[in-house]
Amino acid sequence: MVGADGADKPSSARSETEEQKKKHVAQKPENSDDEREEKPLAGWAEEAGVPLDLAQHALDAFVEFVSNPGPPKHKISKEKILFGTPFDAGIDLGSMDDEHFGKACCRIADCKSLEQLPDGFLIEAMHSADKDGSGDIDFGEFLYFYYKFSFSEEVLIGPDERLIRAAAREHAIPYDEIGKYKYIFDQTDTNRNGRICFDEFKILINKLLKIPRGEELPVRRFKDMWREANRQSSDSDINFLQFVGWYKKYFLGNDDPDESPFEAYYHNIRRISVYDSNAYH
Repeated sequence: MVGADGADKPSSARSETEEQKKKHVAQKPENSDDEREEKPLAGWAEEAGVPLDLAQHALDAFVEFVSNPGPPKHKISKEKILFGTPFDAGIDLGSMDDEHFGKACCRIADCKSLEQLPDGFLIEAMHSADKDGSGDIDFGEFLYFYYKFSFSEEVLIGPDERLIRAAAREHAIPYDEIGKYKYIFDQTDTNRNGRICFDEFKILINKLLKIPRGEELPVRRFKDMWREANRQSSDSDINFLQFVGWYKKYFLGNDDPDESPFEAYYHNIRRISVYDSNAYH
């Protein structure tokens, strides 16, 4: 990210300088015993307006992804908390840095990585959750965030639906049209692993280009098309996002009814290649 002054700025959700963090720590001491605020989990849940069962789920997620443990003298186990032992929500369980907070968000949303969530999600989520501006998330902050996030679109829709919506956003495709891309992809992905391999791709090309039964394109032609479809990936197969971009670019731009699918495909390749080459000069 580049600031108004032209200088590079960090893209991480944590943008405080070390001096600011030290100042923050100085303002928020590690807690002397007379400054502690101890409540049972039910008390913290009530204060945050969170149902107790959700607070228990939030506790599970928080304990799993803590990156900065709390002070040893106030260490408390999840089991004791669940049995009603009072604790200080801002200190005793420690905190999560942005990386571990992101992992917790992925667990809540049931996705493998932040890439499956909207662009800039972690930065926005950290901004929303980090109420005291420390750059870390304590349990009190996480509890309220967990409640809000659990009812967000990213959580309520399943992984497949998130993938479809991400593809629609990335390739500027109306949501009511993206379903046909998913249908073609699913019909091609015969082993249902969420990716298209080269052999599956060959079958798809034969259908799209209407190659007569008993005939087949030369292997070199298939490989040319495969490289074009797979050029933005280091993986050996094609995922749904790649497929949508490739299919939209080469198979939905033919306005000539007299042009065959095969001719249209190579016409699009020539047109797009010229455009791409000019873009870099």
